[in-house]
Amino acid sequence: MTQAALCRLKAISFDALAADDDAAANFQSISQTLSQLLRPNRPQDCGSMIDALTSAAAVRTSTVAAGPLVISNSAIIGQLGDVLVMANSTDSRFYFICANQIDYMG
Repeated sequence: MTQAALCRLKAISFDALAADDDAAANFQSISQTLSQLLRPNRPQDCGSMIDALTSAAAVRTSTVAAGPLVISNSAIIGQLGDVLVMANSTDSRFYFICANQIDYMG
């Protein structure tokens, strides 16, 4: 098995599908788990773009472009190092985007 660093790939996405077709419930469960892991209850240090983006993530949606991938109207869940984690409840999809590969954010 070969592994690649995410920042060589720019971004990845995956769907929250369940065997019983209950994607919405599965999405909520994964989203809650990721939020708890990626945004612990502690103050964030200022300094980087990713810190600024994740500080207001609970109420914010954004559109991000990283290479040919455009992620529209997705919630910012948090960060894992230099990786921005986003989710879109409409299509039950999660995104992991290398922060230094973001070409546009709005």
